[in-house]
Amino acid sequence: MWRLFACNPRLATTIIRFMFRAIAFLLIAAGGLQGQNTEPSKAHAQALCTVLFESSPQRSSRVNNEAKACLDEVFLNARNHPDAMIFIVGNSAAGELNGTRLAAQRAVNVRDYLVSEKGLEESSVQVRSGASQERTARTFLVPREAEFDLDVPGAKPVDQRLVKPH
Repeated sequence: MWRLFACNPRLATTIIRFMFRAIAFLLIAAGGLQGQNTEPSKAHAQALCTVLFESSPQRSSRVNNEAKACLDEVFLNARNHPDAMIFIVGNSAAGELNGTRLAAQRAVNVRDYLVSEKGLEESSVQVRSGASQERTARTFLVPREAEFDLDVPGAKPVDQRLVKPH
């Protein structure tokens, strides 16, 4: 038999491909190899970009031009994944006066830019207040089947009725 393969390499290649396909089919039909996890992998939140609020202490929650460049990328990602959600997590630095309020304000201002200026649907953008010790707003693309609160622990929902954009 091996002499046949040596004389006809094309036949050998065809037989080997057939054997690999048959083995793959049998493994799939049998539920995979024993001891291996065959569950489909879960979707996770994907970190996009981080808006920095370091430049102006007087306007410590304002979306500046550098932030807009970052948020334009967020908009493009949202447009390319229409059934995903955008989550924004505002953060404040340790010792920052009214830190919790500022963190929420940062997230709401970023959301306002994405909705008012870029045209994202309000329902597709969620805001949270985070536990990170930095003056930022982190953005995430979250597929429908992902659970944001599991991927980014410590982020709390912001009551947008109490925090108005400015």
